[in-house]
Amino acid sequence: MAEQQTGRASEFSRRQFLAGTSGALVGISALGLAGQAAAVKRHPQRGGTLEFSSRGDIAGLDAHKHNVNHAINATAVLYTGLTDLDLQGKIIPGLAESWEPSKDLKSWVFRLRKGALFHNGREIDAEAVRLNIERIKDPKIGGNWERGAIASITKAEVIDRYTVRLHTREPDASVPTAVMHYPTRMIAPDAFDKVAEQPRWHRAV
Repeated sequence: MAEQQTGRASEFSRRQFLAGTSGALVGISALGLAGQAAAVKRHPQRGGTLEFSSRGDIAGLDAHKHNVNHAINATAVLYTGLTDLDLQGKIIPGLAESWEPSKDLKSWVFRLRKGALFHNGREIDAEAVRLNIERIKDPKIGGNWERGAIASITKAEVIDRYTVRLHTREPDASVPTAVMHYPTRMIAPDAFDKVAEQPRWHRAV
């Protein structure tokens, strides 16, 4: 008798659980659809204020040296690299519209998008890229992780206003991934001294 009651109780509990979770899932789905519908109606607009909060203090938002997890989430939406990744994980253009290696893989030429600006109005040109690479490689400034990402790059050479050649210590096929949106992000050179406290003006657009 006790076994029968236990079995019925278990069966009843399963019924309750299935009924309850099914209702919850339907509700969540409905909310999701409603959220998507509302999102479709909204149109993104340039400008405004980005509010960000974290569970820990952020020492600063200089993407060349502040690499703690809660800072990364903020800097990810503030800066741009020479290359980026699409949703399939393929390398795609960022600030550079194209790139190609030398035959010996000891240098890479990156051609920049014309007309791209930092938020302070400075154009993103080859000289800006050179100064960013040099700043990241400076042991007094660049974080260990950031410097490590471009350790094989020995020099950034300006070819013309929109073309930069990155020289490497040895043949290196991974350079396009080293200068991706993360970890190698471009900051307006004339804002290097302010970027930790005023990053919002130095996003490449």
